[in-house]
Amino acid sequence: LYVSQQRFAEQLDTLKKNGFNTITMDQLYNHWENEIPLPPSPIVLTFDDGNRNNFNMIEDDKVQWIVDPESAVGILVDFNKKYADFPLEATFFINGGTPFGQPEFVEYKLKYIVEMGMDIGNHTYRHIDFTNASTEKIQEEIGKLNLFVKEYLPNYEVNTLALPFGSKPSNQEWHSYLVEGEYEGEKYHNVAVLEVGWDPYPSPYSSNFNASKIRRVRASETKVDGVGI
Repeated sequence: LYVSQQRFAEQLDTLKKNGFNTITMDQLYNHWENEIPLPPSPIVLTFDDGNRNNFNMIEDDKVQWIVDPESAVGILVDFNKKYADFPLEATFFINGGTPFGQPEFVEYKLKYIVEMGMDIGNHTYRHIDFTNASTEKIQEEIGKLNLFVKEYLPNYEVNTLALPFGSKPSNQEWHSYLVEGEYEGEKYHNVAVLEVGWDPYPSPYSSNFNASKIRRVRASETKVDGVGI
């Protein structure tokens, strides 16, 4: 599902007018775990799948490559330039292979996201369905994506996971491997596991909060050309 470029820009404008401030999943974790202060009315914007409409590069009239202003990253950057007091923050949950398309720009895009203060999250290497996946396959999919990111960002730690298809292992014992596991010597610890979502999730201060089962609110419209969210 997608939201149109115009609608996404309108949503950002609505968030700003109502006093919201965007943060990353990492900032949210550091707040509930280490009591790091957050701005007023914090909200996390998340994007799944690493589609090209999330982050695209185009050639301008000077034959130079620039960030596509109609991609999600382009819209976020332009909004931040217009309103410097509105944080440039979002978390992009990617798969392996060629995240955001354009193989020649994979390294540039991953580094750009981090350098601009945004986050990279794990959406598994092949975007498999976890429902009947084995413990070994779950660890492989999570660990392999982390190793993939380290090829471009050796010092970057991917520590959040968005479930592919929103799928959960049918065997509850395997659920623990969504949080912690190891693949080819690469240990991982996901401080937050995100489901697909359908309603606001309880506050981290609520007794009902569970960091390994965080639901999300969809901002999507019907299936349209636009930016994934």
